[in-house]
This record gives sequence, structure tokens and C-alpha cells, in this order.
Amino acid sequence: MLASLISTVTLAAIGASAIQVTYPSKRDTWTSSGAQTVEWDWVSTDATSFAMVLVNQDSSFLADTTSLNENVTTSTGSTTVTFPDGDFPVGTSFQVNFIRDADRDDSILAQSAMFNITQSDVVATTATTATTAATSATSATRATSATSAIAPLTLSGSASASAAAASASADASGGTTTNIPAGNSGASALTSSSALLLAVVGVVGAALL
Repeated sequence: MLASLISTVTLAAIGASAIQVTYPSKRDTWTSSGAQTVEWDWVSTDATSFAMVLVNQDSSFLADTTSLNENVTTSTGSTTVTFPDGDFPVGTSFQVNFIRDADRDDSILAQSAMFNITQSDVVATTATTATTAATSATSATRATSATSAIAPLTLSGSASASAAAASASADASGGTTTNIPAGNSGASALTSSSALLLAVVGVVGAALL
């Protein structure tokens, strides 16, 4: 009876002195990018330092135990950690283990509750911005191609010949006309037609005199 009581008291004392991970808890969530916080309670009889690892029983989220910090001072009560390969994996049921020996995963001093890691808003925003920029660039390229495909309107060969004939007729009859440079736009074609009409009127007028 006495031995049983002593054993119970001893176990209670050990439990009271063990490091307790207070953050993250099962209600907390980490994000995939940047530094994440880990907090714990401790007493003077706890180990003075420990290593910290991230684990997940589901290998589809995390294939192997990942070291977050190999030498944490217990008395600090909190620290921040980053994932060694960049961003934390996204998923559910992660745990942070405090271990006595960095080379032995089974020397656990404390263990957090299971928590989730979600996609960081920064990553999502960056992806959206990149997609928007790509879409804008594609639209600009299409607009440039469409503009380049529109051929400039030029005066046809027959219109240029008619304008030249009208000018010659006007000179022969003593009339005047406007010289129209070849290769002008649609407005020049209209001016050429007007000059031709004036030339014809000039010729008719000369014949009646």
C-alpha cells in the first residue's frame, strides 16, 4: 500500500515537472511561409536544452521527421522556427516534438497537440498577381498583332492614273488642278476625284468657247 502511494506521488511529480507545449495547440494553425512560433511551460528541474522536430504520421504531408532547431534553450519559453527547405508543407495533424537528443527521435521530452498548416496568403496573392500579369501581357500582344494586321489604305494605281490624266487635261485647257502625291490615304483619293471632275468641266468649257 505504501509502495503504491509512493509510486503514485513520484509519477505525479514527474508529470508536473515535464515541459508542456502550449503553442501550437489543437485549435491553432500555422501558415506555410515565414517563421512560426512555438511556446512551452517549464520548471527548473527540466532539461536545460532540447532539440525540436516536426512530425506527421501521414507521410503524404511529411515524409520524414524534420529538424526545426537542434539546440533550444529551455528557459526561453518560446522560439520561432522556419522550414529548412523553404515553405512548410500544407496539411493536417502535424506535431512538434521536443527531444533530448537530436539524433534520437524517440527521446521525447514533450509533444504538442496535433495542428494544421494552411497555405500562406502571401503565396496565394503572389500566384494571383503573376496570373493577372500574364493575362495582361497576352492581351497586349494580341492587340499589337491586330493593329499590325490592318494594312494602311493607299491610293490605288487606277486612281493615281486618273488623277494624272485630269492634271494633264487641265493644263491643256488652261485650267488648274491640285497635284496629289501618289500613295496618300483615302482623303487624298477623294481630292483626286474632285480634281478630275474640275478637269472635265474645264475641258468642256474650253470646247464651248
